[in-house]
Amino acid sequence: MKLKVSFEEIKLLAKLRTLYELDSVNSKLEQYEKKYGKTFEEFKREVEQTSEEFEKWDDLIEWEALVEYREILKKKLEEIDDATDVEIIR
Repeated sequence: MKLKVSFEEIKLLAKLRTLYELDSVNSKLEQYEKKYGKTFEEFKREVEQTSEEFEKWDDLIEWEALVEYREILKKKLEEIDDATDVEIIR
């Protein structure tokens, strides 16, 4: 049986999946901002200036990874919007 799907449907599915991931990342970032009452940059400066508090360093590493992943997802959304063709990978 053959499945018929339009290019726009594939783009929409890719966009929805990426938006779902982005929402999840943003939720985790908000949790860190609430936990510490600071932006990422403020928290990073504070942690880098203090002695080793392992929990804060662990949170800094994860928080930074989430910030970077959010940028990757934003770029992916732009790429999806700009896409003119789709390659199906099995």
